[in-house]
Amino acid sequence: MSAEQSLGRQFDAPKPKQKRKMAYQYDNAGVTFCPSCHKDSEFIKRSVGSEKPNVEHNTDYQLGMLVTCSGGCGRTIYGKKGTYE
Repeated sequence: MSAEQSLGRQFDAPKPKQKRKMAYQYDNAGVTFCPSCHKDSEFIKRSVGSEKPNVEHNTDYQLGMLVTCSGGCGRTIYGKKGTYE
């Protein structure tokens, strides 16, 4: 491989960002959980009962939006940081 070939790969176009789950929002209960807190099924059952969540993906957020997890972690879920396809 020549130096010219390896240099060309270095400046290739970036890969498009992938769609992934960022939060689970329960409208009636007014709570939002990050994916790690949402795995704790006992906490969910006590908090919201049998309500189905609205799954929010990274493409659902606008630039600069943020949400705080209502679970025990208090994690801040940041919105869009680039272009998605």
